[in-house]
Amino acid sequence: MGLSGKALVSTVPPQPEPEQEQEQPQSSKLLTLPTVLTLGRVAAVPLLVATFYLDGWQGTVATTTIFIAASVTDWLDGYIARKMNLKSSFGAFLDPVADKLMVAATLVLLCTRPLDVGLFAQAPWLLPIPAIAIIGREITMSAVREWAASQDSKLLEAVAVNNLGKWKTATQMTALAILLATRDSRFEYSGAITLESCSSLFASSQQCFKEESQTGKSGFQKLLEPQLPQLPGIAPYRVVLGNVKDKLERSRRRLELLLEDVACDYDPLDYYETTDQLLEPLLLCYESLQSYGSGVLADGRLADLIRRVATFGMVLMKLDLRQESGRHADTLDAITTYLDMGTYSEWDEEKKLDFLTRELKGKRPLVLVSIEVPADVKEVLDTFQIAAELGSDSLGAYVISMASSDLREAGSVIRKLLSIDCVVNLYMQVMVGYSDSGKDAGRFTAAWELYKAQEDVVAACNDYGIKVTLFHGRGGSIGRGGGPTYLAIQSQPPGSVMGTLRSIEQGEMVEAKFGLPQIAVRQLEIYTTAVLLATLRPPLPPSCGWIHRI
Repeated sequence: MGLSGKALVSTVPPQPEPEQEQEQPQSSKLLTLPTVLTLGRVAAVPLLVATFYLDGWQGTVATTTIFIAASVTDWLDGYIARKMNLKSSFGAFLDPVADKLMVAATLVLLCTRPLDVGLFAQAPWLLPIPAIAIIGREITMSAVREWAASQDSKLLEAVAVNNLGKWKTATQMTALAILLATRDSRFEYSGAITLESCSSLFASSQQCFKEESQTGKSGFQKLLEPQLPQLPGIAPYRVVLGNVKDKLERSRRRLELLLEDVACDYDPLDYYETTDQLLEPLLLCYESLQSYGSGVLADGRLADLIRRVATFGMVLMKLDLRQESGRHADTLDAITTYLDMGTYSEWDEEKKLDFLTRELKGKRPLVLVSIEVPADVKEVLDTFQIAAELGSDSLGAYVISMASSDLREAGSVIRKLLSIDCVVNLYMQVMVGYSDSGKDAGRFTAAWELYKAQEDVVAACNDYGIKVTLFHGRGGSIGRGGGPTYLAIQSQPPGSVMGTLRSIEQGEMVEAKFGLPQIAVRQLEIYTTAVLLATLRPPLPPSCGWIHRI
């Protein structure tokens, strides 16, 4: 099934259907007063024909009187049916038939006698042209309405009689009555009156064509467009995805205004704030296509888009926060001094842990926003405040650099951290530095110590059921941990690469590895292949003999 013919059920909760206006019940009687008047119009058609061929003014008066009476009853029967609630199915069918018979008969009769327009002489072509247009229109519209009734109620509404059609009928009746009254007149103004009546017929026929062309266009447009069930929360794909496009544009405009420090009063419903909000309509489209057998469409560009949104979200790439451990100590010194609790950095490790644990469990804020602190301390507090406002969707890892403990103590530090009951985390990133260890101990010793430290970190996290990702802070040169990407990943300890890995590319290596699109794609392929192999086929641990020799 094509996109244009499929409906999508959204998550909008069903709303109570509005109460429909109750239609007035139709009369069960076959012969009501309006129906009798309509039958009288049908019976008057033979009389109209008979009196038309009577010579003299008596025939003209009789023909005109019958036609005017029929025109008046055409309005009267509808008025009575509405006011006295005498509508009937038979009357609704018979009324347009009577009108068409009367108008068609009158036009045919007038065409049998060329018009004598007085000063302008006879004009045999003056009536047949509008007569053909009007009769042709009546036949065509009867066929169209019959076809529409067999197709769809909405289509029938598109070609139903409207106010414009009623004004057209009134114009025809008036013009035909004047033509019947003046067809044998000889006074000097009869020509002008006849011409005016013919002009009205011409205008009426032109209006017929205009009306039916618009009606036909509307009707066929409804036929070509998909007929969606009129239920709450259902819309075509183009409508749903069009709304996604509009909301994305408003989201981008909102961010531009915020970056320019301009007030933005957008309604939260007019833009996207979270990735889930953007994924919701896309997943609905995907599930809808799959359920209706259009899996080829669903698994194409739409599936690619869903993967991109799920991977990169609304922020494309999360921002890591990095702060030195000494700045944290200075900030806590300022806070404890302000609270008259002493100097944090002078406490032993147990007292520090007791203080931090107690504050984390407490419900009151640790420090007031209005606290007066040095600029460097305020910068740390402001960073935490902004991080709390942005949330985890925009921020990645919080990296604490310049740790005071030795690399060999990494596993012990993590075990101590995870043993604190108020620390709740199912995922952890541990950053491993290469530059300092390489300079302090040499490349070979540093590589071996880093290997053992990573084993210890992974074991500590496994002990507490925590998933860990090792964050490799490599530089470009060999002394800073640089080297072939594939070999570096394959040489990691078993179990340390479980489907995830982070690595830093610094300085000139960014240009060398990602400077050109083709090279960047190749580099990503190397990363992906190496991580998958290290996960699915991890290397064997070093043998005991080799470890003993080292």
